[in-house]
Amino acid sequence: MHYAIQRGTRQAGRDALLIKTILPVIGLVLTLALTPLPASAGVILGAEVRISYEDNVVGPLSDKQSGAGGGMTGSGGGTMMQAPGMGGMGGSQTQYTGSGSQSSGDFSGTVSAEAGGYTNIGVDSALFAKGFAQHTAYNNFTDLNSTIAGVSTGANVIMSDGLSGRLELYGKLKHYGDTSRNSNAYGAAVNFNQKPLPSLLLRERAEYEDNRADSSSFTYTGTAAGITAGYEVTETLVLTAGYRYLVQDFSTLGSKLTTDTTSLGFEKKLSREWSVGGEYDLQISKPDGGASTRDNIFSLALQYAY
Repeated sequence: MHYAIQRGTRQAGRDALLIKTILPVIGLVLTLALTPLPASAGVILGAEVRISYEDNVVGPLSDKQSGAGGGMTGSGGGTMMQAPGMGGMGGSQTQYTGSGSQSSGDFSGTVSAEAGGYTNIGVDSALFAKGFAQHTAYNNFTDLNSTIAGVSTGANVIMSDGLSGRLELYGKLKHYGDTSRNSNAYGAAVNFNQKPLPSLLLRERAEYEDNRADSSSFTYTGTAAGITAGYEVTETLVLTAGYRYLVQDFSTLGSKLTTDTTSLGFEKKLSREWSVGGEYDLQISKPDGGASTRDNIFSLALQYAY
């Protein structure tokens, strides 16, 4: 009984923190959209609606990220396609056994938003800060329904005409249908953007995250590295291909889970701010000493970036 009361109190406190985090994001969207800024500053506004289908929900990978490799056509200030998250595109079963057996497929929908600003600190560099929030709902695996909100800050640096980089620090609160997954997470990421040829875009990303869940079964440290290439077919159409390698070291599973994700996709700009995209991901997850599990993931997204 005492444990139940403690857990209920902790849950209520986390719900309050989530509300306190999400509401400022909405407020920032309204405030930044209506407030004039000096020439040396700018606004970061982004939103995305994404529909996905997975044929095999896999392992403890429910912290979804919008795209395996990250988008290519977003604004310079940061877009939802670059939102930090160690989970990749996959979902997860209530209990991960590492058996590699096939499970039912499922549809999910994700709504994301971010708002913030940046200020130039020189000709080739800028500091930024933003808040972000997303909600994901599954059709069948409702224990994986999630609301994730957080803040991030960092710096963008232009190193040359065809090379730029970004350093980002972030913190997140995660709330799930299965409350044992609820967690606080902290992390850092480094991105490099390159344009070696007029029609070729490259983006590399390395990331570290410390995820501390209410249940030790879902507590982990994770590292990931990925690369995405984009080919500009026209001024408004980009074809993408990417690869991402993720390692999660869980506290109580006694092994590391490695996940390889290969992706193919496209992004079509409808206007300066709006775009649509589609992506196919092949995700292969394998725990130490266990059989690998495959998940084929198909997604469509509508995006806004200011």
